[in-house]
Amino acid sequence: DPSNQPTGCPDINLSICGFMLRGGAHGSSILRRLRQKELMSNELQSLVQLAINSGRFQNATVKGDMVRCLAKDASAEAWYVIDKTDGHWSVALETADRWLSESIEGDMLEGRDTAEELVDDELVNLDFPNRCPQVKHYRDDAKVYVFRSRVPLEGIADETAGVATYLLAFEAAFAQLGDMQESAAE
Repeated sequence: DPSNQPTGCPDINLSICGFMLRGGAHGSSILRRLRQKELMSNELQSLVQLAINSGRFQNATVKGDMVRCLAKDASAEAWYVIDKTDGHWSVALETADRWLSESIEGDMLEGRDTAEELVDDELVNLDFPNRCPQVKHYRDDAKVYVFRSRVPLEGIADETAGVATYLLAFEAAFAQLGDMQESAAE
């Protein structure tokens, strides 16, 4: 009965996998979430393609709500991870290998450069307009060593391109450290 509908909330009928969803505001909310999920999936697929096309990673895949790019020449398994939490994109380097993590830290200490300075240098080379915010280094609950930074997208119209550029700068900065290149480990 249309008289039972709240004003300004059209009745929405949506069929998904054979299930019919009906409802004014509630149906609209479900539809909005489905659209957001589809947009996120498209962004992640675009990021995978940009990572693969760069030739800087062994492979790149979508896993859940993140992109995982396998480091090409590291002495141990290491992943560059892109995710979006609470509306903010982040890029991280993750490895379960303690020695690889320590070799990266050691090179930064020896060179007296911070991770932020190293990423900034690469961002300048890529004409990225923003600077690297804090790179957090920690060991997570799964005992994985993580170097993580939020992607500064202020003033950037194409978020996907901005995230991809930041990923390449992050990779270029960390690829030259420690045992991220097998030849450096030998």
